[in-house]
Amino acid sequence: MRWLLLPLLGLSLGCALPISTQLGAQEQPPKLEKIAVESFSDDLTRGSTIAPDAAGIVTARVLAALTRETDLEIVPPGETTRGVDAVLSGVVRRYEERVGGPGGAFKPASVWFTQELRTLEGELIWSGTFEETQRALSEDLGSLPRAWRRGFKWLTAAELATEGADELATALAEDTAPWS
Repeated sequence: MRWLLLPLLGLSLGCALPISTQLGAQEQPPKLEKIAVESFSDDLTRGSTIAPDAAGIVTARVLAALTRETDLEIVPPGETTRGVDAVLSGVVRRYEERVGGPGGAFKPASVWFTQELRTLEGELIWSGTFEETQRALSEDLGSLPRAWRRGFKWLTAAELATEGADELATALAEDTAPWS
């Protein structure tokens, strides 16, 4: 039985999570109740493939996720930001659509975006990154829980962005809960 545990442990440790977050170094974190969300931008300097509408899609997914997954009052792009406690901005670094269908893909979807929550003075409060290129279960056995949750199908880039936005919104809510 012990011989079976070591490979399983290795598989679980080898599975990288698609999100990472970091809190800013603040002595007195601000109380967060209302945040403004700016439209995300594209990072074309890295030479990555980014669809023309990627920033708009990711912005919409992040807005929806923050509304669903947090208790924060969300001010969408273009609306007055009076009375907000912080501003969330983001950059789409990669957004590549899958080639194929949900049952089989020649090229998987790949999404990478970062977001930062800053005080009105510009001080970093929190940052988060989502980066995932969907891989076949046979290439990454550690992703079994994600594959199960997804119904063992290949996602579109928009579906992958939705998952990333949901995971980061949940992480933001957990990371900043003591401040609210």
